Amino acid sequence: MNTLNLVKSSLLVTALAVASLASAQNLVTNGDFSHDAYPANGYTSISSLYGWNFVGTDLVGVGTGYLGSPSQEIDLSGAADHGGTGIVQNLATHAGSQYNLSFSVYTGGGTGNSGGVDLYVNGFQLGTDLQGLLTPTPALDRATYTYTFTATSPSTSLNFMDNNGNVSHVGNVVAQAVPEPASFLALGVPLALLFKRRSKK
Repeated sequence: MNTLNLVKSSLLVTALAVASLASAQNLVTNGDFSHDAYPANGYTSISSLYGWNFVGTDLVGVGTGYLGSPSQEIDLSGAADHGGTGIVQNLATHAGSQYNLSFSVYTGGGTGNSGGVDLYVNGFQLGTDLQGLLTPTPALDRATYTYTFTATSPSTSLNFMDNNGNVSHVGNVVAQAVPEPASFLALGVPLALLFKRRSKK
């Protein structure tokens, strides 16, 4: 293989690898809920949420700092602290591919108003009352959860629901495709090919 063809092949392999790794971007639109600015330490009733649809009508945007929130969050129980409300978004996925999903939850432990959050992926419940899965220490009841799921279609529904009617905050929602092992290996192929070519001189 001449040098020109070797370089072309190397660039092609690199481009494919980079494209595959780029798929690790967050598939969730407005997963950090920062599209709209909620006042710091504030608690604001909202009628819409960019990138998401409501289940029910009463939801609240939580500003950074409210009840110790490190970032903006959504209180699924709303101002009226009722159950059965939530948010849903359809993600663009590939059937058969795996995805990592992470999100933060705060359920008000130690405040006397503990709530709960349920998570559904394509209608399948992954987390039942996440408050019950949190550390029993009230001061540490804000936690981040991670799940891995396999998509079954080009569109995957992601749904967070309040199940208790009290403090049920969710934030920092991230869904990323799990990179194929070949993607990482491919990044090293061009350099290996060039090194091999030079070593023959």
